[in-house]
Amino acid sequence: MVVAVERNEPDEFEMVMERVGMKGKFQLRFNLIYNMLFPMLFALPCFNILLAISVPQHWCHVPGREDTNFTLEQWKQRTIPIDSDGVTYSKCQMYANGTKNITNCQHGWEYDTTWYSLTAPSQENWVCDKELYVTNAIFFTRVGEAVGSLVLGQLADMFGRRPIMFLSVALMVIGRTLNAVTSSIYYLFLVACFIGNTASVAVFMSPLIIGVEVSGPRDRSHIAMLQFVGWVTGICITPALAWITGGDWRVLMLSSSLPCLTFFLPYRLLCHFIYYSLIILVTGMSGNPFLNFFLQAVIEFPGFILGRVGCDKLGRRWCQCLAYSMASISCLLISIIIN
Repeated sequence: MVVAVERNEPDEFEMVMERVGMKGKFQLRFNLIYNMLFPMLFALPCFNILLAISVPQHWCHVPGREDTNFTLEQWKQRTIPIDSDGVTYSKCQMYANGTKNITNCQHGWEYDTTWYSLTAPSQENWVCDKELYVTNAIFFTRVGEAVGSLVLGQLADMFGRRPIMFLSVALMVIGRTLNAVTSSIYYLFLVACFIGNTASVAVFMSPLIIGVEVSGPRDRSHIAMLQFVGWVTGICITPALAWITGGDWRVLMLSSSLPCLTFFLPYRLLCHFIYYSLIILVTGMSGNPFLNFFLQAVIEFPGFILGRVGCDKLGRRWCQCLAYSMASISCLLISIIIN
């Protein structure tokens, strides 16, 4: 009887990499460009949508103040009722015809322009009866991310990573550009949110996988750290860019998305970016929202450094378990002490 013995022959690619070396100038250049610089640039259009759909402080517009010498605060006291908390003015109600009879806003809204000169909700009045418009926009970005991770991942296996990465960059830029010009057509705006986020996972995973394949085992945690550093740097740049552009959401969307097209110019330069599913809810915090956004991003730098050290010392499995446990405990504590 003849017994067939399966031979575990080494992969040709691995043999070549072992001959040429898995730690050299090529790996260094590749990881710095594709796993740090590129995620930094692509983080801008990934996160600009969060600032673009922020809802500034607002209240009912009651005409007539221009004919008086009342300050804004004095006019609010006369025309806007106090909410049930007994402190803040109502965002959706007003006093009718100079009386104390409360009615819904009749003449539109006024918005606080301290931080945002214009956002999609303040431009289109996505407040009060339309406040779900913002929630729906966030929902469609999440759906686009889920669908893109399934579809583009499979296409990358079929056609290769490079064409799918170029496609992903194109989808992100097209989606965000459409967002900037379709806010008046709400359902088209939702479609643009969906299109723009289909690319997030594909462009995050592709350079990471390539970097791991061409580098040695001991460099894998370092590669992941580089990608996270680039990503968080891009998140930090996003609120700074919003500040520089004057808080106009349309200018922010275009100025932070169109530069990604520069990666199409050199044929051999791949486009790799990331998107992170955690929504940074800076709009609900008091104070400067751009500074809040920046601080929530920059505080992650020490975490990535500790993550790399932990992976080297404890291994990836236990570090991941520890990270999830710490995140769960933190969220639980926040829910308890939030008030």
